[in-house]
Amino acid sequence: MESILNFNEPLNITVLDSVVDTFYKGSGEDQAKAQKILTSFQDHPEAWTRADVILTTSTNPQSKYIALSVLDNLIKTKWKLLPQDQRLGIRNFLANMIIAMCQDESQFTSERALISKLNLTLVEVIKQDWPANWPNFIPELCASSHSDFNICENNMSILKLLAEEIFDFSAEQMTQAKAKSLKDRMVNEFTAIFQLCFQVLDKATKPSLIIATLQALLRYIPWIPYGYIFETTLLDFLAGKFLPIEEFRSVTIKCLTEISQLIAPQYDATFVQMFGVAVQNIENVIPLDLDLKKTYRFANSSDQEFLQDLAMFLSTFLTNHLAPVEQSRELLPLLLDAHKYLVGLSRIEERELFKTCLDYWFRLVSGLYQEIQTLPLQGSPLMQLQMGSRVESRDD
Repeated sequence: MESILNFNEPLNITVLDSVVDTFYKGSGEDQAKAQKILTSFQDHPEAWTRADVILTTSTNPQSKYIALSVLDNLIKTKWKLLPQDQRLGIRNFLANMIIAMCQDESQFTSERALISKLNLTLVEVIKQDWPANWPNFIPELCASSHSDFNICENNMSILKLLAEEIFDFSAEQMTQAKAKSLKDRMVNEFTAIFQLCFQVLDKATKPSLIIATLQALLRYIPWIPYGYIFETTLLDFLAGKFLPIEEFRSVTIKCLTEISQLIAPQYDATFVQMFGVAVQNIENVIPLDLDLKKTYRFANSSDQEFLQDLAMFLSTFLTNHLAPVEQSRELLPLLLDAHKYLVGLSRIEERELFKTCLDYWFRLVSGLYQEIQTLPLQGSPLMQLQMGSRVESRDD
């Protein structure tokens, strides 16, 4: 077992896999010894030099995960200390391995977990090298996406991970200057990313590729320039093309919810049109007279999630864009239908879903109350009631 700790000799992959097997499947003293050896191996400053051999020749998935863990630690803690040629070698190795696994249909299907871990490790490199030392990363990624459906699908996963790292987790992992630099560069490069996403949504027929693209797009919606959303046919794709299709429905309504959080009065007409198409397609899926409380109780997890997402979409859109919809006489029936859905959703016995609906009802009633306070009392039903009471008291 200890031979794997001798870094003066080539690594014996068979011995390493045996040690890993003992650690994960063994027991007692043998397992404890294997754990100690693996810990020493991972802590060795030269362990990363064995990662490529392990990843390309090992038959044990856990050994490969250990190799990627070693690389992750190197990239996060010592990347800038490595010579440029070594950094470039690691980067190219990871990218080429991912591409090779994606091009092999059997590997792409059976080894998704390993590919996902490779993606995470590559994203760590991107965070370190892009844009200063890898200025063409986005163009290269977009160009490679046209070579193979699986590569394109995996690239969407990489773009999604990168967006999460930069926009969701950057405060915890980067300096403010670094985070701002990456955000600015991402905004500047988004035209290429959007064109790639748009082409997939327009022409692709592979369901997993479309879903990966929608999931990536979901991460970019909150910060991309409004023109990409409201001055293209993106909303037609989302509300009209993908929302009615069951396998795309869940992620699509999440995208529509993110868009509904945007406040852009200059695009009120587009918001209203999107809402009308979305509600009409929802009615084709969920009959208005359906008992949502009973349906939720016996639904599978994906259908329950969709009802939760539906509540979030309706409440978010109506909270932010109710007035423009009210001004459209043509959409008043659909507006009433949306509230009927919210009434049915409010009856479902699920805490978070009920809170979502309750928050909307509170805002709606509060707004109506404030609106009533601004109405003139003269001639109002309330004033007429008060005048009638006074007349009755005088007659008495």
